[in-house]
Amino acid sequence: MSFGRKLLLVFALTVFLCVGAVTWIVTAITRRAFEQANEEQKAALIAQFRHEFSRRGDEIAHRVENIAASEAATRMALAIGRGSEETAPLGRAVIGGLFAATLATLFLLPTVFGVVQKNASLKSPSLDPEDANSPFAQNVENA
Repeated sequence: MSFGRKLLLVFALTVFLCVGAVTWIVTAITRRAFEQANEEQKAALIAQFRHEFSRRGDEIAHRVENIAASEAATRMALAIGRGSEETAPLGRAVIGGLFAATLATLFLLPTVFGVVQKNASLKSPSLDPEDANSPFAQNVENA
């Protein structure tokens, strides 16, 4: 092998190793920066969650429980996972019950309320003595 080819080979290997080293360094620095950003974002989310939980803890806990329950029922109904063939009917019943309860609340309950209140008095229920439509209204002259 001639001196020129040896020199070219050494030069090519040097360039290859330099590119590899720079790639490794950039990857390491980028990974570290992303990990640090993720940690900061996670810390901010945890702080925000703690703040909101201290403000409205019961409401948030109830919503998280509902989300977890609906996710589990959906997985059961779709028969996702090992041994889910046995639990699929239960998941479908839970989702069907939630759907039926929602429909009953939106449509059936107002209808029943309207039927029950059909014969109710249309008089003003106001107890304010200054309200002209109230049965307790007093004749108050404007001053």
